[in-house]
Amino acid sequence: TTIDVPTERYNHTAVWTGSKMLVWGGLDGNTGGSYDPAENRWNPIATTDVMTEEDSRTAVWTGSKMLVWGGYDGDGISPVGGVYNPKTDY
Repeated sequence: TTIDVPTERYNHTAVWTGSKMLVWGGLDGNTGGSYDPAENRWNPIATTDVMTEEDSRTAVWTGSKMLVWGGYDGDGISPVGGVYNPKTDY
């Protein structure tokens, strides 16, 4: 489906949770989405208290949270990271 799909992007990051794909960031800013293939549905990811805007970040899935780190902020490599919990959408 394309309903609620995140805006087109590149230099984003994505992780697989075992049941959903989480997509975050890229050159469109600090937005993202969660895709559930079982339901064929996209849901936006909350943007409250997000990191500063960077692209080309790295992300890993811990088994319960997505850890996002680094990226390029226009001036160089960013030493900033964040944590996203899809159960709380925060």
